[in-house]
Amino acid sequence: MNKEENEKEDLERIFPPFVWAIRDFTLDLEMDGKAITPDQYLENCLEEKTEKMKEFNECRKCIKKFFPDKKCFVFPQPVKKQDLKSLEILSDEKLDEEFVAVSKHFCDYVYERAKPKTVRGALLNGRPLKVNFA
Repeated sequence: MNKEENEKEDLERIFPPFVWAIRDFTLDLEMDGKAITPDQYLENCLEEKTEKMKEFNECRKCIKKFFPDKKCFVFPQPVKKQDLKSLEILSDEKLDEEFVAVSKHFCDYVYERAKPKTVRGALLNGRPLKVNFA
């Protein structure tokens, strides 16, 4: 295994997957006239921009470096515009089918990929760790 692969593996042990969830997404998922995936949209957003935006590029670089495992979900509006004001009281059957499908995919991904945080093999659960430094 080369140095870059070792570093990626070390980072994956420390950092969780980076999940970007975009709600009420109204753009077309395409680039240069071709359809792209939400993950390709995320990668495009993380590309460095012009020199004028140097401070924004630092954030992009950090996300790319420290989160080798990245995933993007784009959610359409959950209901028609006229129903947004009563969203809290609407039944699930009134939700947009695409919104429901993306929500299920999102939840499945998180439940499958989320791992409890551990330090030196001990599960972090909110209680103080008993660490033996001897």
